[in-house]
Amino acid sequence: MDLGGRGIIKKTNGQECVSLIEQYGKEISLVLLDIVMPVMDGFEILMYMNRNHWIEDVPVIMISSEESENYIRKAFK
Repeated sequence: MDLGGRGIIKKTNGQECVSLIEQYGKEISLVLLDIVMPVMDGFEILMYMNRNHWIEDVPVIMISSEESENYIRKAFK
């Protein structure tokens, strides 16, 4: 994959993450996704990935400092 010579790319908000996924699609090896992010949160990105069937080809690891059981259940859903 050619991501401009970078193996790891950090985005500061959810919309930037979605744009990157739209650009590189299945070439992305892994998305490390924070639940709490500006513009689009991690759950919105997951829903977007599900609607576009990217979640089937791009693994996602959800991270957060939020320990709420509701967040954990929602992430697994």
